[in-house]
Amino acid sequence: MKYMTTKETEKKWNISKRRIRQPLQAGRIEEAAKIENHWNIPTYTMTKE
Repeated sequence: MKYMTTKETEKKWNISKRRIRQPLQAGRIEEAAKIENHWNIPTYTMTKE
C-alpha cells in the first residue's frame, strides 16, 4: 500500500495542512496511521475531483 504525508497531500490537492489534519485526528480517514509525529495517508483514500 502506498502512503502520502500531509505535506505531499497539501501540495497535491492545494489545501492546508490544518484542513488535512481535521479528519485525520477525528478518525474519519480509514487506514491512516500516525507514526510518531507524522501521518501516513493512503494514496487511494483522498481524491480531489
